[in-house]
Amino acid sequence: AYEIVALDTVMFTEPERIRGLLSEVSDGLAKGEWTPLPAEIYPLTEARTAFRRMQQARHIGKIVCQMPNPLQPRGDRSYLITGGLGAIGLHTASYLAQLGAGDIVLTSRRTPDADAQRAIEEIAERYKCRIHTFAADVGEQSDVEKLLEHIRAELPPLAGVAHLAGVLDDALLSQQNLDRFRTTLAPKAFGAVHLDRLTRNDKLDFFIVSSSVSSLLGSPGQANYSTANALLDGLVADRKAHGLPATGVNFGPWGGGGMASSEAASANISAQGLLPLEPSAALGALAEVVANGTGQATVLKANWARAAKVLGSSRPPILDLVLPSDMTEVVDSELLKQLQEIPVAQRASFITEFLQREVQGFLRLAQPPAATSRFLDLGTDSLMAVELRNRLHSQFGGAFTINATAVFDYPTIGGLGEYLAAQL
Repeated sequence: AYEIVALDTVMFTEPERIRGLLSEVSDGLAKGEWTPLPAEIYPLTEARTAFRRMQQARHIGKIVCQMPNPLQPRGDRSYLITGGLGAIGLHTASYLAQLGAGDIVLTSRRTPDADAQRAIEEIAERYKCRIHTFAADVGEQSDVEKLLEHIRAELPPLAGVAHLAGVLDDALLSQQNLDRFRTTLAPKAFGAVHLDRLTRNDKLDFFIVSSSVSSLLGSPGQANYSTANALLDGLVADRKAHGLPATGVNFGPWGGGGMASSEAASANISAQGLLPLEPSAALGALAEVVANGTGQATVLKANWARAAKVLGSSRPPILDLVLPSDMTEVVDSELLKQLQEIPVAQRASFITEFLQREVQGFLRLAQPPAATSRFLDLGTDSLMAVELRNRLHSQFGGAFTINATAVFDYPTIGGLGEYLAAQL
């Protein structure tokens, strides 16, 4: 049987009864006797998805639409930015200052150089804030403890952390070792863990970690860096599960400075189909992610068709959100037609050039490798060999049949090209 209870009326007519019931519920939750109903939380921007979910009656517990809580730094609080003297750190400091942050602490293992000092002075003057620099290695717990002690003793209460520190030490997996992993894990992963543990008693409005798209899409030569970023992703999930503020953003490469600003890195990024993010756009997206209460989000700009081609069959599910897989499953019959029309003597060169482009895509190389390059020296492994076989089969309409050991049986790109030409 169903009974209608006018709760609003009862609250006025029997306030003591309602007070007793609420106290009973509160005490039961505090003692762990009862647990809240499970909830699926959606940002307000995804209200349509939330209502569709409710309409389908596939949820358990409550569906909650979370109202935006804009990123609003305060003038009477302090905000810590690790990796603060790098280009991205200074962009972030300027953005927080523009939003009203009073005291901003920039930490790095080095002291500011002339360019960084000039940028700091310009930010402080323009936005009338106070910027402090503190040399510390956030990969060392003792350094983080001293840093936080200094902030708590000398500055207004800490209200936000933006962890941007990171170091690259790229190498193919066969050349990776513990030292390379420590170099990359220490500032990004260990630093985040230290900050998480040592600020749990601070009343933070936000705890932001800058992760990377490498932990989602993978990046040849960056197993250590991808691992560090994957740890950040897990840390964000852990903080959210404990009801602590946490925002992790898997950023694509930034323009205007940063670790991806070198000529070689830019060429490598372009080969992957990724495009540099404008700092203002990246920070605007970050503010939106924080406002919506989203734990983890990806912010990147890409030529999606090229990125899908590079990833091939190893494409992650996230790519289906922007480029359905059926759009990439197009057989380029023109390649087979061209191959059949050219003289037999030129077919090996034609196939070799195709292989060079494909290997460039698999390994995210800035330039196609030479025809004399050995697959193993380039870092090709058995999984890439399988992918290469699949690409040959699809792009040439099944004209070629090779096994996954072909790159070992015919160790150079040109050698494999000649073997395939002979099949025709």
